[in-house]
Amino acid sequence: MARRTLDEALDLCDKSGLGDHPIKARTLIHMGVVVLASGVGQREEAIKYFQKALTIQPDIKPSERVANPEVQSAFGDAKGAGASVPVAPGKFDKGAPSKTAAPAATSVPSGPAIEAAPATPGVAHDAIKSGEQESVIPISVTTDPSLAAKKVAMWFRPAGSSKFTSIDLREYTPGNWSGSIPDTATEGDDVAYFISAENGNGEVVGTQGSASAPMVIKLKAEPVVEAKRPVIEDPGEYVEPTPPREDPEWYLGLAVGTGMGWTTGNGDISNQDKVTSAFGRSQLGHVLPEVGFFVDTNMILSLQLRLQYITGATPIADLDKTMCGANHICEPATGAAAALARLTWLLGEGTFVPYLSGAVGAGQIRHLATFPNNVNCGTDPLKPAVKCVDTVAAGPILLGPGAGFILHVTPNFGLTVGMATLLAFPVFTFHVDVNAGVVVEL
Repeated sequence: MARRTLDEALDLCDKSGLGDHPIKARTLIHMGVVVLASGVGQREEAIKYFQKALTIQPDIKPSERVANPEVQSAFGDAKGAGASVPVAPGKFDKGAPSKTAAPAATSVPSGPAIEAAPATPGVAHDAIKSGEQESVIPISVTTDPSLAAKKVAMWFRPAGSSKFTSIDLREYTPGNWSGSIPDTATEGDDVAYFISAENGNGEVVGTQGSASAPMVIKLKAEPVVEAKRPVIEDPGEYVEPTPPREDPEWYLGLAVGTGMGWTTGNGDISNQDKVTSAFGRSQLGHVLPEVGFFVDTNMILSLQLRLQYITGATPIADLDKTMCGANHICEPATGAAAALARLTWLLGEGTFVPYLSGAVGAGQIRHLATFPNNVNCGTDPLKPAVKCVDTVAAGPILLGPGAGFILHVTPNFGLTVGMATLLAFPVFTFHVDVNAGVVVEL
């Protein structure tokens, strides 16, 4: 199937005037590969296809995807020893010789035009003076229309040989001819050549050089580029690379802080005294233990306790002597507790990591409030009465946002500073805490 398709492609090239086009040369290479793969005994026929491809395009090579050792070997024989495998006349465009395999030596026809004339007007060619050994040397010639040249031959003589060999150049556009000296003729120190043009009667009508005074190409070996030895720098003392940090799973935190908020409602002990709405402190402060886990690389879900310790409130005397023990002195509240579910978004990674958070929970926040109209406070009956300072509780529903940052001292341990705001309902407060502590990420 593949061979039939390639045959059709070759026929189409001939019918379309592409008989000497690189497209046909590439198709001939593919045909040679297919023939070579079709079975034992096909090597000689495959070489013929390779030779024809080289006749059209001397620098063509099998593509890398098909150039297995068997193909490379056959192609090398076609390129380097083409004369030993004859091309059947008529099978490949009138049996033109391969341009990379030197044709059999041909005697130079006698006549003054060939043997002695250095050049004839009407045959234009820039003489080639140097080239590389074992390489194909392209030749191009232009003939004047007045010569009516029907054939242009290039005669070449390798170093050490006494005979010239001819190759007919191809006329690719009117008056423009091309061909090449094969690489088998460029193995020595030089190669001599000359050009002759003939009319339709076989008469020599122009030359460039002659057998007795040919143009000579000096050949040099292809330069060998010595690979430079890599410079190996002294690596110095080996430093163990820092292993990449594994994503943590657990989050532990412990912080302390203080705050203040807007107080409303009644005092905890003097519940008949209404608070004048104002900002009150939540002194002395609070402790915030926290435990959670990473739901994502930058998101933490945790449970935080807010354990408040209160100082600064005054005992209040029960004038009715109906409560608060034998001395009827009512001690103020000294604490408050709340539990908060907290979601924290880490805004980056590395040493300094800002964050945003949101919390919701239940419990109480207490602030200090002064009741100037109540002077029945204090525990020493010998001292004058003092103004009462009571605590005011807010809650039990708590929620609010927060923000801050974590400063990593090590990949798993850091210092944290943040601010948290809380709204309390139905006993209202708007509260702000400032906190500082440590975190551990495991």
